[in-house]
Amino acid sequence: MTRTVYLLDGYSLIYRSYFAFMGRHLTSPDGRNTSAVFGFFRSLLSFIDEYNPEYFAVLMDSRQPTFRHRRYPEYKATREKAPQELHDQVPVIEKILNALGLRTCVMDGFEADDLMATLARLSRRQGVHCGIITGDKDLMQLVDDHTRILKPDKNTYIELDSSGVLDKVGVRPDQIVDYLALTGDQADNVPGVKGIGPKTAAALLKQFETLEGIYDHLDACSAGQRKNLEEYKSDAFLSRELVLLRDDVPLELSLEDLRVGTLNRQAGARLLEKEGARSLAEKLTAPLGELFQEP
Repeated sequence: MTRTVYLLDGYSLIYRSYFAFMGRHLTSPDGRNTSAVFGFFRSLLSFIDEYNPEYFAVLMDSRQPTFRHRRYPEYKATREKAPQELHDQVPVIEKILNALGLRTCVMDGFEADDLMATLARLSRRQGVHCGIITGDKDLMQLVDDHTRILKPDKNTYIELDSSGVLDKVGVRPDQIVDYLALTGDQADNVPGVKGIGPKTAAALLKQFETLEGIYDHLDACSAGQRKNLEEYKSDAFLSRELVLLRDDVPLELSLEDLRVGTLNRQAGARLLEKEGARSLAEKLTAPLGELFQEP
C-alpha cells in the first residue's frame, strides 16, 4: 500500500468554518465566539475518521509579511480584515492541535501554500503520495502523479488528480500558474490581465500552451485579446511571480516528523469541552468511539 502524507491548509479551513456559522455564532461557556474552533475540529475529526492518515500536518500562514508583499505591496491589500473574534480563535485551535499531538507548521515570510509545495516535493522525492486538503485553486499547480487535491464538499471530499483539474478548470496542473497569471486572483489582489476571464484564459492556453507561447503569437489572437494582452503584459508576468509557489522553504522537517502517533484524546477532549464543543469531546472520549480507535 502506497504511503500518503496529508497536508491541511489551516487558515482556509479556519476561515471557512467561522463564516459557515454567520448569523448563529457558537459560543463557549464564558461567552467567547467558538464558531471557527467547532467547525475546524468537526471537519478535521471527520477527515481523520475517514482517511486515518499515517502522516499529517496542518500548515499555517506567516504572521509577518511574506516575500510576495515585498514584491507587490498591494498583495492581498483589498481583503476585508477578518473579525478579531476569528483571530482570537487561532491560538485556541493551535493549542488543541498540539494537545492532540498533531503537527502544525508555520514559517515567517512564507505562506502555508509554500510550505505545502515544499512538503509535496519532499514526499515526491521519497516516493510518498501527497494529499492536499484545500479549496484554493492555486494549489492545483502541485497536482501530479504523486500529489492530488482533496477539495472539501459538504460532508466529504472531491479528490482531484491531473485529469480532475483539467475537467474542473480547463487547463492542466502545469498550466495553472499561467492560467492565474492571465485571470488574476481577486481574493489575493493579483491583477492578471484585464479583460481575460477563465474561459478565454483556458482557450488561449489550450491553443498556445504557455504564457510565453501566447505572447509569441499575439498576431493569432483576436483584436480585443491582443489589445488587453499588450496593455497588461507586465501585470501578467508579475501575477505569475505572485502565484508561483515556492517549494524550497527551509523547513527542518522529515517525513517521520509528520507521522501521526497515538493521539491524546483526553487532552483534546478537555480543551474542546472548555470551548463548549461537547459533542466533539464526546466523540474523542467514547470507549468505542468511531474516531482514533486503538488497533
